[in-house]
Amino acid sequence: MSIVVVTGASGFIGARLAQDLLDAGQHVRCLVRSPDRLPVELRGRVEVVCGDVRDQQSLRPAFHQADQVFHLAGLVKARRRRELFEVNHIGTYNVGVCCARQPNPPTLVYVSSLAAAGPCRTDGPRCECEPPAPISQYGCSKLQGERVLREMSCELPLTIVRPAVVFGPGDANSFAIFRPIARWGLHAAPTRAPHPISLIHVEDLCRLLQLAAERGRRVERPRSQAALGAGVYFAASSERISYAEFGQMIAAALGRERVRVVAQPRWMAFALAGVTQTLARLVGRAPILNIDKMREAFAGAWHCSGEQAARELGFQPAATLAERVAETVAWYFTHGWLRRKFPTTPTSADATKRFSSTGIHLAK
Repeated sequence: MSIVVVTGASGFIGARLAQDLLDAGQHVRCLVRSPDRLPVELRGRVEVVCGDVRDQQSLRPAFHQADQVFHLAGLVKARRRRELFEVNHIGTYNVGVCCARQPNPPTLVYVSSLAAAGPCRTDGPRCECEPPAPISQYGCSKLQGERVLREMSCELPLTIVRPAVVFGPGDANSFAIFRPIARWGLHAAPTRAPHPISLIHVEDLCRLLQLAAERGRRVERPRSQAALGAGVYFAASSERISYAEFGQMIAAALGRERVRVVAQPRWMAFALAGVTQTLARLVGRAPILNIDKMREAFAGAWHCSGEQAARELGFQPAATLAERVAETVAWYFTHGWLRRKFPTTPTSADATKRFSSTGIHLAK
C-alpha cells in the first residue's frame, strides 16, 4: 500500500482529496498544524502528523517513506503581504527540501493557482507554455513557490497543477457568490463585459491531481519557452463562461427565474475592499474581500486551456458546469447553508434545462 501525504488536509480541497485517496485504498498521512483542524470525517481514518510549513524541522516526519505528496497547504488571503510569502513561498521551499532529502524522493504534486500564471493577454485561453505574469500578491507568492521547486527538479519528481476558480460543497469562499443570489437574486460582478473565466468543481480537481501524480510529466528546468509548460497542467472545465453567466447558472440551479447582475464601479469595489481589509486587520482577521483580490477581479479574462491535461492525463470533467452547480446548491440546502425558499430543489437535469432556456450557449 502506498503512503500518500496531503499537506493542508484541513482545507476545502485537501480534505476532499484525502477522502478520495482513502476511498481508493491508499494509506493517507495528513500534515496539519493541529489535530483539531482535521475534519471530523477524516479523524481516526488517516495518519496525522502535526507541523507547520514555515518550520522545516517540524515537517520531516510527514514525508518519511512517502510515495506521493500533494502539497496544498497555503494561504489565499492574509493580513499582510509577508504572511503570503512566508507560507506560499518559503513554506513550499521547506516542503520541497524535505521531500528531496528522502532516500527515495516521493513524487510531489504542487497545487499552485491560475493566479500564478496571470490573466489572459490575448483573446484565446492561457496555455501552460506562456510566460507567467501574475498581477496580485497572492499570484506572485504562488509563482515563487513554483520557482523554488523547479530548482529542485533534478532531484525531485515534480508536477505542478494550476487550478482555475474552484467551487463545490463545503467551500465558504465560493458560497459567498451563491448566497446573495439565493437571498436577493443579486449577482455582483466586476464588469458586464463578457470576459471568460475558467472554473473547476472540487471533485474533478481531485481526480486530476491523482492523474497528475500517476501519469503526469515531470517538471524540468526549462531551456526554451516551449519547455516552460512541461510538467505543468491547468485544471479547468473546457466550457467557456463569463462571470455574469456563472451567476445565471447558479440562479437556474436555485430555481430562480432571473438574477440581477450588478456591475460594480471600479472605485467603489476598491474602496469597499480597502475598508473591509482595514477593519479585518484591526480584529486580527484576513478577509477574502481585499484589495489584492480586487486586482484580480478587474484584470479581465481568467480563462485557461485544459487541453494539455486532456491530452497527457486523459482528464475530462465528469459532469457539466451546470450539473456541478446544481449538485453544489443541493448540498448547501441539505447542510443548512441555504434556507429553502422554493418548493423543491431542482435536479441537475432541471437546472441544465432552465439554464439552457436563457439562450446562453457555452463554448468549448
